[in-house]
Amino acid sequence: MRLLKLSAVILSLTVSTGIVGQKKYKSKSGFLGSISEVGVLVGFNASFFGEEVGPYGDGQSDQYDNHNRLGLNSSVFIRNELKKRLFVQLELGWNGRGGAYKTKNFDYTLINSNGSFDDALEFKNYAFDYLECYIALVKKHEYAIQEEISVYTGIGLVPGVLLRQRIVEDNNYNSKSSSEPYSSARPVVLSIAGDLVFASNRKVFPFFMFLRPSLTPMSPFKKGLSDGNNYKTNLFGFTFGFGFHVKGV
Repeated sequence: MRLLKLSAVILSLTVSTGIVGQKKYKSKSGFLGSISEVGVLVGFNASFFGEEVGPYGDGQSDQYDNHNRLGLNSSVFIRNELKKRLFVQLELGWNGRGGAYKTKNFDYTLINSNGSFDDALEFKNYAFDYLECYIALVKKHEYAIQEEISVYTGIGLVPGVLLRQRIVEDNNYNSKSSSEPYSSARPVVLSIAGDLVFASNRKVFPFFMFLRPSLTPMSPFKKGLSDGNNYKTNLFGFTFGFGFHVKGV
C-alpha cells in the first residue's frame, strides 16, 4: 500500500524535460510531428531503495538504515510538436543512480572531545550508472508567471542500460574507504518519470529549471541473490537541475 501511494505521488508530479524557446519555427511534417527545439540539461539525482537492503542475518534489522545516493544527470533532448501545446520529448543521457545503507559496528565506540559517546557506523553505497532514453509526452500550459516564465509538465518511460556498477564502502571511525566493481545489478531497467519545468521566455539565453521524480518498479538487482541481504526492492529517484535551449530545428 505504501508503494502504491508513493507511486501515485510520483505520477502526479508529472514532467517535461523542457526547453524554453517561445520562437515559432517552421513546421516540418513527419511521423512525430514538427521538430521544434533542441537542448541540454544537467542536474543532480538523489536516489534511494524503497526497502532496506542491509543484511538481516544477525536479527538486528533495526540497526540498518537506508540512505540516498547522490549522482550526476546530464542529457541532450529534442522536442517534437504533435499539436498546439503538446509535444513528444526524446532524451538521451547519463544518470547516476543507486542507494546506500548504514550499519553499526559494535566492535568500536567513538569518544567525543566532551566525553560523550557515538556509534561507529559503516556505509555501503551501491552505485549504478545508466545510459537512459527518456520518452515523454509534454504539455505546455496556457498560463505563465508574469509573462516571463512558462510552465511545462510531462510524463514518460525511461528504459536504462547499465554502463557501470560498483560498491563504495566507508565508515566514520577511521579513514579507510574502498571502491570495487560489482556484478549483481540488472543490465536493463525500466522506470516511470515525470517533470515539472519552469522555463524562461527570454530570447537571450533561454534557460529552464526542472524537477523530475522517478520510480523503478523492478528491483535494480539481479534475481536469485542469496548472501543474506534483502535485494527485492524498487528504486526511487528525484532529479533537480537546469538546462538551456540550443537551437530550433
